[in-house]
Amino acid sequence: MLEELLLIAEFSKALMDDIRQLVELCGSFLIFRGNAIYFVHQSAKEYLNKSEKIFPQGRKEEESIIVSRLVQGMSDALGRDVYSLRDPGCLIEQVNYPVPDTLARIRYACVYWIDHLCEIDSSLLDRVGLCDSGRIHKFLKTHFLHWLEALSLMKSISSGVTMIRKLENLLAVSISSYYDI
Repeated sequence: MLEELLLIAEFSKALMDDIRQLVELCGSFLIFRGNAIYFVHQSAKEYLNKSEKIFPQGRKEEESIIVSRLVQGMSDALGRDVYSLRDPGCLIEQVNYPVPDTLARIRYACVYWIDHLCEIDSSLLDRVGLCDSGRIHKFLKTHFLHWLEALSLMKSISSGVTMIRKLENLLAVSISSYYDI
């Protein structure tokens, strides 16, 4: 979604129309469906992933920057009872989604931040705060339940289970390499 792109790339809302026009100019490999941007061909996605102009510091380095932005965006937006439901036991079918949706901007972040974290080179994990008292550790201490609530409201709680397993595996590998086990 375009709103999610603003968070990842740190663009202002004022650029939304310009981004829409740029994507429309790239019609041979990018298209809009509703408010979402899609690649027309997988080869275009692969080409962009390898482009030094798009990722001048390298893909792995850019992933660490993206993770930092995603975690910061979630930290800024998540909180207890984010939709003001006041009923923790209400069924998802009974939820009245606010307009504008307070989770729209961080939907991508909530679902994919751990996937991006797993793409980072192990030498860069400390940079994103995957250590005791680091940014990710603090995020999880403060917002873990808020994150699960958001995933539930997005009907993506099963993705959350998968992401927690990925995070556990990443931490296990990171710890074993740190201690040379």
